[in-house]
Amino acid sequence: MKKIFRDSRGRLRNGWKVLAFALVLAAIMTPLMLALYHVPLLHDYLPKVAVIDAGVLLATWLCVRAEGETLASIGWNPGRRASRQLLAGLAGGIGLLLLAALLIRLAGAVQLVRAPADSVWNVLRGAGVMLGVGVMEELVYRGYPLQRAIRGLGARGGMALFGVLFCLSHPLDATMSAGAMVAAMVTVFVFALVESLLWWRTGSLAASIGLHMGWNWAQQTLGFGVSGNSSHGWWTPVFHAAPDWLSGGAFGVEASVAADGVGILALLALLAWRPSASAPACLPASAPAG
Repeated sequence: MKKIFRDSRGRLRNGWKVLAFALVLAAIMTPLMLALYHVPLLHDYLPKVAVIDAGVLLATWLCVRAEGETLASIGWNPGRRASRQLLAGLAGGIGLLLLAALLIRLAGAVQLVRAPADSVWNVLRGAGVMLGVGVMEELVYRGYPLQRAIRGLGARGGMALFGVLFCLSHPLDATMSAGAMVAAMVTVFVFALVESLLWWRTGSLAASIGLHMGWNWAQQTLGFGVSGNSSHGWWTPVFHAAPDWLSGGAFGVEASVAADGVGILALLALLAWRPSASAPACLPASAPAG
């Protein structure tokens, strides 16, 4: 029985640590979300995404503190360096999304029409929401749970497992064609690997948060759906008589093969990239390929 829960050094096995994080997160978020939805004062004045971020960050802090570590050990270390990485990731996410959208446009699958009703405030508010979504999903899928999974399964196994879990967190629309469903899942899985490698290469979650935010924000601003959620930006996509696996359809750019290609290029670039500075202390000792 001891071998099931403890390793040869008497430490709790990493699989149980991942499960413990899920239980701690559920214990925090359940009452928090009930209060947010049923207490008018909280519902009216607290942004939902900020509340979720706070709950995820608290769960992460509790888990790392139980091991005698700090949030910096999992790559959460706000400061000038992290700010630069966040902005670099933001620019990268916007650039990748715009490239995918351009490929869809050049294929004649979509036309962008200026939306009749828009405002700078809506775009800025969208940026805040997408930043919050990026923080939440990167803490959950590239933070403590992924990093403990890597300790137990190795880099390939841990990243692949959490890539699958990331796909499962993005439900598909039954009206999508089979081709679009496959394209969407390939995009989401590949970008999960990209974001995991960004943490691996930099030792920080800031760049992956920025990439996540930039991709979603640019997609929203162009008026595309964001993982199946409708959005209103400065433009409105008008889809031509092209299959949804090319245009992305209502699901968004992620459901297009153009996004698959862009994501694979980003993944190959990260696999080839070797940071000039020495690896930060929070990174595992082994390489991603090992």
